[in-house]
Amino acid sequence: MAGLTVSDPTRVHAVVVGIEHYPRADSGWDLVGACGDAVRFARWLRQRGVPTANITLLLAAAPDSYAALNRAAGDIGLEPTYVSSRDRIMDHFMPRGTAPEGDVLYVYWGGHGVLDHGNRRLLLCPDASDADQRCIELTNLQEYLTGADVARFAQQVFLVDACARFIEHRRAEGTPGPAQAAFPAGRRETVSQFTLFAAAAGQVAGQGRVAAGSGDFSTVVTGWLEEHSPELDPDLHALVEHVKERFAEQEGRLRGRSQTPVSLLVQPLGGSAEVITPHRAAAPPKPARAGGRGASGLRAGVLAGGGVLALVAMVAIVAMFLSKTGGDGDAARDAPAAAPPPAAAGAPIAGPSPSASASASASPSAPTGAAPAPQKAVAPLPSAPGQSCGAEHSTGVSDVMHRVCFVRNGGRISMRAYVRATSLPKDVTVNLWLVGPKGTYVLPAGGPKTWSLKIGGEPQLFEAPIDTGLLKSGSEYEVHIATRDGLGVTQNATADPVRGHSMPFTY
Repeated sequence: MAGLTVSDPTRVHAVVVGIEHYPRADSGWDLVGACGDAVRFARWLRQRGVPTANITLLLAAAPDSYAALNRAAGDIGLEPTYVSSRDRIMDHFMPRGTAPEGDVLYVYWGGHGVLDHGNRRLLLCPDASDADQRCIELTNLQEYLTGADVARFAQQVFLVDACARFIEHRRAEGTPGPAQAAFPAGRRETVSQFTLFAAAAGQVAGQGRVAAGSGDFSTVVTGWLEEHSPELDPDLHALVEHVKERFAEQEGRLRGRSQTPVSLLVQPLGGSAEVITPHRAAAPPKPARAGGRGASGLRAGVLAGGGVLALVAMVAIVAMFLSKTGGDGDAARDAPAAAPPPAAAGAPIAGPSPSASASASASPSAPTGAAPAPQKAVAPLPSAPGQSCGAEHSTGVSDVMHRVCFVRNGGRISMRAYVRATSLPKDVTVNLWLVGPKGTYVLPAGGPKTWSLKIGGEPQLFEAPIDTGLLKSGSEYEVHIATRDGLGVTQNATADPVRGHSMPFTY
């Protein structure tokens, strides 16, 4: 397997994600050690000369872990960014200004994950729960990172410490499925992407050292990198062979605990595909039990055995080459057993005000969390002074997109959003509200600010002032938006403030 080519450590960038706390889910969801594993991988990068400015460390940590994680990250010169939602993670993959470029982009992800019916790996985000399965689809993220306006790295390496457990085959009527948010689509460039998964289809990614707070996969991979890769261009073939051998040995010690080997697809950077079959034939899948990070399927016709094991993860490797004309894992060391686990700020934008038909509304609430419509290209919008916006997202309304912002103008702050339809005009209700520390509802009083109108192709601007007398200096807040289908459909934000898409700011 061909290795990486790195001319200088300053030309290596990384986004490192560790999610161990899911505050909206049952306590059994928390994944001890995922943040520590992320910091350890970041340490490997720093010790080999990658500048701190090139590493984005995103952690969703339990409150009692902050002090230790701050110390560990501070020891290597990094300041963690604590994230509490899918939108905040997505925003950090969006370039601020000019797209970064270099030799290699590393993306490390540790957390819960599942495999959906299209064999897509869904990475569960900190605001996921059984009722609202918020996630990022890995292939969608990988495709997004091939855009020249997003990231200019011809070599990209993804290390995914997450389970690949199957989502239920059938769901009761009305039960929500994964709530996936799509990254904006755009023109793609030729990029070599290498992906190493902790678990194959139907399996969990084990956490054999719970007391030490470390996942099996991350322990093996980062340990090998620390010992055998003094530079930033590891021999990926040697890494794969090492991981294969270690988990084969571990499976031998734990034989009889449902670990099922799978076929592995290896396509090296710049090389041809190669299929490697482990030592035993695949057995039928068995039901998962508590334990594990998450599971994923292989898209290239790879044979996969289902089985799961709480303490052992099998390795599946997929590398894909994405063409210029194309367009369009999951982490769960100790995934909940009661039900399958649920499922970077762009340039400032501005747009026209709502039409005269827009009117405030106060009707019964409607649920959120439906799978979004396919993502369309982001509409170009002029900039506005003092405005900061998140990514444009699909909504629960087919072919309707929205983008949420906040605006600072002197001592005043306002909530702002842009909404547009990508096909025929749509009747929608737009809801805006403010969330404070610990996910508490702040304003407007009595419920969100709402507008009901017919949306066309031109982005419509919605804005409401924020009473700064209710804000506390130094605290973090989030402007939230939910766009509903129909007129007068108000979001019940006071009952569940963190639903919808959001844009954070510190007052």
